[in-house]
Amino acid sequence: MSALRADTHERPRSVRKHLRIQEAGIPALSGIYVHPWLWGTVGGTVNLSVQANWFSAIYQAAKAAHVQRLYWMLDSYANPAQAGPDETTGSWLGRPAAQSIRSCFE
Repeated sequence: MSALRADTHERPRSVRKHLRIQEAGIPALSGIYVHPWLWGTVGGTVNLSVQANWFSAIYQAAKAAHVQRLYWMLDSYANPAQAGPDETTGSWLGRPAAQSIRSCFE
């Protein structure tokens, strides 16, 4: 996240107000920080704090860089009626990550 902050702070505010972060998501798997783009292919164990911390960090970086748009990624295969802590998809529904997102806007 510090790389994002460093890069965006070098840009004029007139440019930063048009920047967006999209598909800001990560599976709730141990070890996924190293390769967050390996969506669902890493055999880590479910770790809900990884996902919650990631969402908080994305928000803090976007806020610090004055990014005006932030889009959270929700796994399109997630079933909101069955979301829960043991689901291995990238869904944040019914997990601590949902509270992390909510806390960003309270």
